[in-house]
Amino acid sequence: MKVLVAGGGIGGLTAALSLQKAGIEGAVHEAAPEILPLGVGINILPHAARELIELGLEEEIDKSAIRTAAMSYHTAAGALAISQPCGPSGRIQVAPVVSEPGRASHHPARSFQAPGGR
Repeated sequence: MKVLVAGGGIGGLTAALSLQKAGIEGAVHEAAPEILPLGVGINILPHAARELIELGLEEEIDKSAIRTAAMSYHTAAGALAISQPCGPSGRIQVAPVVSEPGRASHHPARSFQAPGGR
């Protein structure tokens, strides 16, 4: 079986890595001619961070991302509504991460292996 993944963004490349890990052949089709940093940061929530860590990307993520110590939510007036600590001792076990703007060093494409190791 061969799976076609439409889009080479973080979702498509993560899907391709998951397929590769499961031993399923996949092909990523992306309209852009090359993957370039966009100059923006992203916030990766705990459930997504856990998936990337399970794919073996934790070391790459830690090179350029900041692990969030707590997730806090505020009202429109700025009052603290709730705050939950993150990380091994917190309620949220996998800390969310925030990448630096313009840094693509932890992008899933860096870990994708084409057939034959290319």
